[in-house]
Formats: sequence, structure tokens, C-alpha cells
Amino acid sequence: MAVAIRYSDIGNDNREEKNIDWTLFLVTILLLSFGIIMVFDASYSHAFQIHNDSAYWVKRQLLFAGIGLAGMFIATKISFWKWRSIAVASMVISVILLIAVRFIGHEAMGGQRWIGIGSFKFQPSEFAKLTLVFYAAHVLANRPRLVRDFWSGVLPFLLMPLIAIFLVERQPDLGTAVTMLLTLFAVLYAAGARVRWLMALLAFFACAAAAFTLLHSGHNNFRSNRLVAYLDPFAYSKDAGYQMSHSLTALGTGGLFGVGFGESREKLLGNLPMQRTDFIFAIIGEELGLVGAFLTLFAFGALSARGCQIAYKTKDAFGKLLAIGITAITTVPALLNIAVVTGTIPTTGIPLPFISYGGSSLILTLVSIGILLNISQNGDYKDARPNARRERERNAWSQDSGRTGSAIIAKERLKGTYR
Repeated sequence: MAVAIRYSDIGNDNREEKNIDWTLFLVTILLLSFGIIMVFDASYSHAFQIHNDSAYWVKRQLLFAGIGLAGMFIATKISFWKWRSIAVASMVISVILLIAVRFIGHEAMGGQRWIGIGSFKFQPSEFAKLTLVFYAAHVLANRPRLVRDFWSGVLPFLLMPLIAIFLVERQPDLGTAVTMLLTLFAVLYAAGARVRWLMALLAFFACAAAAFTLLHSGHNNFRSNRLVAYLDPFAYSKDAGYQMSHSLTALGTGGLFGVGFGESREKLLGNLPMQRTDFIFAIIGEELGLVGAFLTLFAFGALSARGCQIAYKTKDAFGKLLAIGITAITTVPALLNIAVVTGTIPTTGIPLPFISYGGSSLILTLVSIGILLNISQNGDYKDARPNARRERERNAWSQDSGRTGSAIIAKERLKGTYR
């Protein structure tokens, strides 16, 4: 699957053809293949008892993977700078879809997160994660001085993304909302926003979420109940701590090398819920032990490292910030999912990318990787189109700080030399 394109469409035929980042591609295929195996392993018992078909969920996952791989291949063929033209429109469409979910969404598993007709349903929140990255990369690359002023730059920029994040949180889908917020901050950080501003905003949102949870605490408030159960899951193993206690039991049973592939007891009906989706990492830990869990985490670390390397080598400001954002929306949910499964943070529903069962998440993740592969192939492209406002801001930036715009700042941030 060697993918290479010529640069004639940007007016320069003298550039060399480049191959995609094969390390990123191979890690992606490895995680996807492992995920399909684990979905079957974690779900066949339930699938047989519920649908009388042991392969019910893995067949659907294979369909999602096929669609996602096709989307990934198409995305590698689309020059990454072309996504910039739809950045604002796609963000607006995402907000409209998220609003529509509130009125015509399909409710399941305690949340109203899906929209569609008949058997075709998708999660607008997954689409919103990608469009958030498009929007942030476009605006910050086009106006690099936004990040230099908190009140007139950063806060107005945050308005549209925060609306989308709030709508996702209200579904309720706190895990995806946190992923979007951290991704947004990752792009802001790469664009040059001051760390103390980002830390202050994170502290504010964390305090606001905690206050909201405490003010609405009570017997029927699932978030406050989960927070209490997080402190001692085994004391609440019959109700709010049920998932966490069974997850920790699975991980503890696995030990160093696991009980053996296919031998999990927690995946059986009546034990660990959501074993093929949000808690599939617990089954990995039970069957493959600490070694299998560590190798899974290592694969996500390799994917993150390649994404950051691609961003570092990309000359175009939009491409650089887009690469950072895509890397974040792929690896941040992985870290959050593993943190939940290991009891590091309170329980919140969030799938493990590539591995958990689910169509919207898998397809959009693979498409995102396709865009990242295209960036790796076109890293020496640099947008040279005339833009008066962008040029004025770059000149002002250069006079004030000796930098030449968001591409330079992002590169220094990735190197750790930005001051």
C-alpha cells in the first residue's frame, strides 16, 4: 500500500515524491488487528447467548474496519491543506448535529448520543472531535497572534469549541468531552499559548465540574455515585462500584503473564459489563497479563511519538497543528480509557481507540490516521498563498519576539525550546 502523490496541484513539480510514514501505518494496522481479535474474544460468549451467533459483534466490527480502512486510504490521497477550506463549515455542522441529538437522538446505555435511521446510527461527538481539530488548526495557523492575548484572543477563539464540548457533555458523554478539551489545549499549547493560561483554564473547568457534581449529588446522580465509588470500589461493588471492582479483579487475576488467551472469566455474562467496549483493556490485562497490557500501552506510545515527529517535520503551520490535534484525539482517549480501567480516575464511558467495539469511533479514528499519513507524505509543503492579515500578524510577531509565526512556535514547542 505504497502511497505517493506529486505536487503539481500546488504549482511546484520539482518536489520529490515521499512515502507515507510506514511506522505509523504498521502500528495502526497492528492495533486494528489486535482490536478485532480482542472484540471476538471478549464478546463471543455474550453474542451466542444474546444473538445465538458467537461472531455477531466481531462481524460488525470487521464491517466497520473495512469502511474505516477505505476511508483511511481515501484520506491519504487528499492533500491535507484541502481540509482547511471546510474547517469552519464542518465545525458549524458538528454543532448543529450535536444540537439535533438532543431532540431526535437515539438513547442507549444511559445516554442520548446516537443519531440516524434504522440500523444506521452514528455518534456526532466522534465527528465533532475531528472537526474541532480542523477548526483549531485553521484559526490558529491563520491568526498566530491570537494566542498572545488571553482576553481578546484565546477566550473568543474558545467560544465555538466550548459550545461543542458542552453539548457533548450534556449527552451525557464526559469522556469524549474531556478528550475534546484536552485536544483543544494540546493544539493551543503547540500554537504558543502560555502554559499558565492553559493550566488555569483546566483548573477552572475541573473545579466547575466538581462543584456541579457535588451540588447535584444524591441517590440518583450517577456521577456523584461514581465519584464516591471511585474512592473505594469494593465497598460499593453491588451498585456504583460494580464495573470498577470487576475491572480491578480482572487485572489482578491476570498477574504478569495472564490466565491465557480466551480464558477470561470476567467477560462471561453477569460479570464485567461493557467488556467489549469501554472495559476491553481489563480483558487484555486478565488474559495477557501485565506484559500484554504494557505492549498495548507501548503501541499507543509509538503512535503518539510518530504523530509528534510528523508534526515536527511539517513546515506548514496548518499541517503542523493538524498533526498535533489528530495525534491528541487518538492517544488522549487511550490514556483516559486505561486510567478508568485501572482505577486511576473515576469511571466514565470512553472507548479504547482501534480496540474497543464501535463503528463511529473506529471509522473516524482510521480516517484521522489517513489524514496524518498524508501530512507525513507532504511535510515539506508550505502554504505561500497571499494573505494580508496573516502577513501583518507574522510581521508583528517577528518584530515583537523574533519568531515568524505559528509554524515556528509549534516546532519549538515540540522540541521543548520555546520560551
